[in-house]
Amino acid sequence: MSTSERLAWLIQPGNLEMLAQKFKLENYQIEGLLLLEGIDVTAKEQMRILSQLLVEPESLMQQQKFEKIDKLMRSLFQADDMILLRNEGEKQLKLFIGSEYLTTANYLMLYLTNSLEDSLLMKAASKNQIQNIIALEQCCQTECEQNLYQKGFCSLLLIPLVIQSYCSQEESDIPVILGVVGLTSNHPNNFHPSCYKHAQELIPSLSTAVRQTIQQRFTNIRNIHPAVEWRFLQEAERRSWGLPPETIVFEDVYPLSGICDLRGSSVERNCAIQADLLKQFRLGLTIVEALAKEKNSAFCQQLRQDLLEYIQSLEKRSG
Repeated sequence: MSTSERLAWLIQPGNLEMLAQKFKLENYQIEGLLLLEGIDVTAKEQMRILSQLLVEPESLMQQQKFEKIDKLMRSLFQADDMILLRNEGEKQLKLFIGSEYLTTANYLMLYLTNSLEDSLLMKAASKNQIQNIIALEQCCQTECEQNLYQKGFCSLLLIPLVIQSYCSQEESDIPVILGVVGLTSNHPNNFHPSCYKHAQELIPSLSTAVRQTIQQRFTNIRNIHPAVEWRFLQEAERRSWGLPPETIVFEDVYPLSGICDLRGSSVERNCAIQADLLKQFRLGLTIVEALAKEKNSAFCQQLRQDLLEYIQSLEKRSG
């Protein structure tokens, strides 16, 4: 085993602890200096902001949101760029490179899943383990790695995003690969073992962001009427969990007037909703006033005032 291979093995998660157990460190005496370092709260704040950004409902691939996430990820991991391998369904994977996506708003390459079986990215996903590639030039086994190396990347930190999908037929959980997030560097052996902790903590947020992106890509179809949009959202949710696709069919639906609205129906509907709201607010006001008689408080008075304002506002609109 070469020196680089030993180093690569040593920095993988858990290997250092395993080596320490074999050596039985309690039998050794170590002399030297103890260096104490302060905790940098910047990393914690970056993690907090990143997690919040990732779980927001907007798509990960929106230009402004992606730019913020890309900047924070590169700063947190001291990386030169960020990549995203996303599952596109139908045995296809799409590879994004952060810097190129932000400048050209396009993806690098569309790959067939079977063409990446031996790639570093898919191996990390299949093992569901964070991988630190210290020297990319020694691992260019597929076209994907070759493309990345030609971009000037020398080391990678790969974060697999895998979820468990329940299959009722086999009554077992099936791992579903959402994608792989990668941090890249133009220098070999760039990522420190401490990066594993940050990467592990970000996996739930990253998985949520990618799932939302897959769902929104599926439902981002023009001219879907709000009345039937729920069914497309439901199907998008199913597919994002790796369940087999189902045909979207609306049974026992009889159109009354095609795409034309019944004359006055929207006005009547709005009036009915308004009347219902007024009724509910007045009932709520009755309850609050009864409570205030028994035990008055500033909260009851404020709630009563708010309800009165809502009621007055609705009454003006109905008039």
